[in-house]
Amino acid sequence: MNKNQKILTIVALAVFSAVIVLHYCSGIRYESRYRSLQHMSLDGKAYAIRQSNKVIWEDTGSDPDYPYDPELKRVMLEFPGRGWYLDRKPVIRDVRMPLLTLAVFYAGLFFILGANCDQEPPA
Repeated sequence: MNKNQKILTIVALAVFSAVIVLHYCSGIRYESRYRSLQHMSLDGKAYAIRQSNKVIWEDTGSDPDYPYDPELKRVMLEFPGRGWYLDRKPVIRDVRMPLLTLAVFYAGLFFILGANCDQEPPA
């Protein structure tokens, strides 16, 4: 294996690895906590608290801007962030064709960059 073939092999391994990693995730993301103003009943507020959300502020009176249901109160909820996580949506959905194409190109370039048969091996 000559120097060109070694370089080609290292580059090919990096590209194959990138294709496979991009099939399983699209990257590392960060989600911080955020707040949201919502209209909720008492049951909805209890459910939100059970889901690990934090009630920051609650309006004691009914909301005049939201007259549809007098039972609903304005509530400020704080949703916990996920922090750093891997996004599980793949960038490359089907890897069979890209990997096959890369393998064919790698094999072709490997033999093209190989030593000629007419040359004597180095001693």
